[in-house]
Amino acid sequence: MKHYITVLSQKDLGVEFFDRLDVGIKIALSDPQAYLVINSEAALSLEVSMRLNQYDDLMSRTDRILLQTRSKDTIGEAYYLKERYLCEGDKVTVVSSDYHLKYRAKIVFDFILGSDVSVDYAYVRTEKLNDPAAIRGQLDSLQSFLSLFNRVDYNKFSEIKNTIFKKHKLYT
Repeated sequence: MKHYITVLSQKDLGVEFFDRLDVGIKIALSDPQAYLVINSEAALSLEVSMRLNQYDDLMSRTDRILLQTRSKDTIGEAYYLKERYLCEGDKVTVVSSDYHLKYRAKIVFDFILGSDVSVDYAYVRTEKLNDPAAIRGQLDSLQSFLSLFNRVDYNKFSEIKNTIFKKHKLYT
């Protein structure tokens, strides 16, 4: 069994993203066998590299840091994590922001990863948890996810893959 800590991306590399990264790093440092997965083009940025270089314990084994740059959204982050790394019985810790997990990301990850992977969640606190505009944005995105996958069995990864690459506008 392997443990993967996946730090979800953001469109910009602001304070909120680096707070997520810090939480992911702390979890990885507490589990010397864990892998830290950094998603999106952010994984290739100088700022991320500089942040990681501050942690000698983590950087001493660079095979523990996995860069996943193919995803374009939360759905893709969950899909590529499962497709590229996970095996039955593995453990995942998803790191994001409070509002993102509460209103959308947890549902997406639970669905795409399915029942054969153990998933925990860690979050950073933000001002957006009770912000009506942020909540509305997450719920609108969740509605799109639910519409896209409403007839897909969450334990059939081949159906999930088929839906993503034939129906999801970011991957078709």
